[in-house]
Amino acid sequence: MDRHTRKDRAQAEQRKGKASQVAELRRKVRDLKERIREIERRFELATRAATDGLWDWDLRTGIVYYSDRFLALLGISRDEITQDLSGFRERLHPDDRERVLSGIHQHLARQAPFDAVYRIRTHSGDYRWFRARGDSECDRTGKPIRMAGSIADLTERREAEREARVSQQAYKALFRTIDYGIAITDIDGRFLDANPAYLRLVGREFAELCKLRYHDLTPERYRPLDAREVQSMVASDYADPYEKEYVRPNGDVIPVELRCWLTRDIDGNPEEIFSIVRDISSEKQSREKIHNLAYYDFVTGLPNRQLFHAHLQYSIDKARSDGDLLALFFIDLDRFKQVNDTLGHNAGDLLLQEAGRRFAGALRGTDRVFRSGSDEAGSAVARLGGDEFTVILPRLAAREDAHAVALRLVETLETPFIIEENEVFVSGSVGIALFPDDGEDVESLTRSADTAMYHAKDQGRGTVAYYSESMGTARVERMILENGLRKVLDEAELHMVYQAQQSARDGSLSGCEALVRWNYRGERFIPPDQFIPIAEETGLIVPIGAWILHEVCEQWVRWHNAGFEPPRIGINVSGRQVTHPSFLQTLEEVRERTGVARDAIEFEITETVLLQHTEETETVLRAVHESGIEISLDDFGTGFSSLSHLRRFPIDRLKIDRSFVRDITTDAEDRALTAAIIDLAHNLRIQVVAEGVETEEQA
Repeated sequence: MDRHTRKDRAQAEQRKGKASQVAELRRKVRDLKERIREIERRFELATRAATDGLWDWDLRTGIVYYSDRFLALLGISRDEITQDLSGFRERLHPDDRERVLSGIHQHLARQAPFDAVYRIRTHSGDYRWFRARGDSECDRTGKPIRMAGSIADLTERREAEREARVSQQAYKALFRTIDYGIAITDIDGRFLDANPAYLRLVGREFAELCKLRYHDLTPERYRPLDAREVQSMVASDYADPYEKEYVRPNGDVIPVELRCWLTRDIDGNPEEIFSIVRDISSEKQSREKIHNLAYYDFVTGLPNRQLFHAHLQYSIDKARSDGDLLALFFIDLDRFKQVNDTLGHNAGDLLLQEAGRRFAGALRGTDRVFRSGSDEAGSAVARLGGDEFTVILPRLAAREDAHAVALRLVETLETPFIIEENEVFVSGSVGIALFPDDGEDVESLTRSADTAMYHAKDQGRGTVAYYSESMGTARVERMILENGLRKVLDEAELHMVYQAQQSARDGSLSGCEALVRWNYRGERFIPPDQFIPIAEETGLIVPIGAWILHEVCEQWVRWHNAGFEPPRIGINVSGRQVTHPSFLQTLEEVRERTGVARDAIEFEITETVLLQHTEETETVLRAVHESGIEISLDDFGTGFSSLSHLRRFPIDRLKIDRSFVRDITTDAEDRALTAAIIDLAHNLRIQVVAEGVETEEQA
């Protein structure tokens, strides 16, 4: 091979090697470009996925790049911010601008890392809090050529932190100053913290408290209760409010109410118990006072009517369930009114107290004085009011046993009572009713015992009587009502209703009539035609009438003071009242005490009043009339109607009885009589009121 051939071959090999190198270089360039594109794709994907906004500032050109997330955090588009630093600077909060820009310059001077919290104005014009962190790149000479970083929106976090700080501060202030005790214990009851109010409540220092557990502060009997409440919290995180007692080192017992809840650790295990503790000493005292006022007689301390009814209902249900015989006693103190009238009400109260103690002491064995809340149905002494006591005697072996106990009660009264250094003698009458023979419910059994008691009084003082159906006569009923009337004012069983009177001309309100109603023992209403005659016969109408007069005058004044101009009110007055020596004095005292207008009331009397003590009656009625009170003659035409009465007595108004008005449209005689009465009254210049007008035809 010649020299030229070798040279050609070497040149060919050289060209081939260079071509291979070029191909390899091209391949590497392609790979590098692909890697760059992959990095760019990853950067773009990371930029889109990032929750923080990204920024990139080219210090050589001054151009700032903002990622889409950056723009989204500010709620702006690329057109709303310039691509240099001025766009960023313009959106900084004025109070933060100098500090942030100074931080950037210090970082570029390599004096500090860049990490700043500041406010930027958003699209809406509001400022939001952001945290920016960044780093810079330098050239070979150490000159910064690029700075890039991220921003994160801190607004919600800062607000949450602010609220947490405020809450923490409020909690600490509340913990220190609140009047309620707050204690924190672990699940085993060891104290972890307690506020000053709790320490005052338990009477201990915190260092001492840390050596104890929560059950060490309470009596032993509350440990099962505490254990149940802890179990409840473990199951549901909360416990219903409950009450117990703390015992202070000095022995004082403090009733408290606790409200507790449980916190758990990150794994859900019970960790701490928070307890809010309230001293309920005053509340319990108030509750006891209210309970005593509601269920116990304030004079004797014995159960009152309400508690008596509850216990009787319980005793009846128990006797019915067990098939037992039960006895109910009604006891009335004989001659009690005489003690009240001669020695005064204070002496009467002392007598009632001692009688109650004697009755309670006379009950033996299973007999006891009832107290609210007991599950045992023992005998119960109660005072219903006035001088009436009751005893419930359960689980009788035979009806004769009730008689023996009743005699024992009567015998306790035989020993004289020493009241305010006076020797007082009283006896007692006892009525006995048996369940189920004499009544199967509270109302019927009570009524039977009451009836038997009045029968015993009728038989002679200091006697005992069993109820029998033969006692349910009108005479017994009358005795019951009479005795009830003697106590009706003390028991506040009377109330007034008012019946309007309208003008026949225009239907306007021309007056009204006061009518008394009696709610006997809160159990039934007694019609006036049943109790008014008894009150008149016994003279009880005098105090009852005085009460009615005072009540009506006070009602008129109440209406007047409320802005309602009340009409004239008619009050029924009996002959016993008119002829009573204190009638006129009582009238003036009531007027003066209530301040009622002189013409606010009128008195309604019947013709029978005019027939009693004629001269005396005339004198009183004229005095009443001259004092400004008009007088109406009630039920005219049904009694001893006499024209002379209309001339002699100062009558201002006639009231035609409803018996004439009822059939006035169908009965010619009634119509003629009514017309004659109206004409007569008008001729005498006396007004007329018709009772019972219900239709336009009657009017």
